[in-house]
Amino acid sequence: MSYLEELLFRYENLDVKSRLLKSMSFGLIHFSVGVPLCAVLVLIVVGFVFSIKYVKSYELAKKIKTKGIHHDTALLSSTSLHAKYNLTLFLIVIFWKIKVRYRDWE
Repeated sequence: MSYLEELLFRYENLDVKSRLLKSMSFGLIHFSVGVPLCAVLVLIVVGFVFSIKYVKSYELAKKIKTKGIHHDTALLSSTSLHAKYNLTLFLIVIFWKIKVRYRDWE
């Protein structure tokens, strides 16, 4: 899922204006599936952070001359960050639920 979202919202978006618009779209897509508005605002910021990672990776790939795969390299880099973010949130939710259930047993 992270890869698909990165492909849709980050791929070949290098200028700030398009990155801001795509980040807002990223957040609003999540709103359309029931994510609360306050979380959507956080996701807009997180999406922009992913775009910063994309651009920095693109510039590095271009600097070391990766022969036309700059965008692909950047996409993998931002996807990696996105997947780690998703995993972190998933683990927080799981551990929170375990903690709540354990507390109820006491």
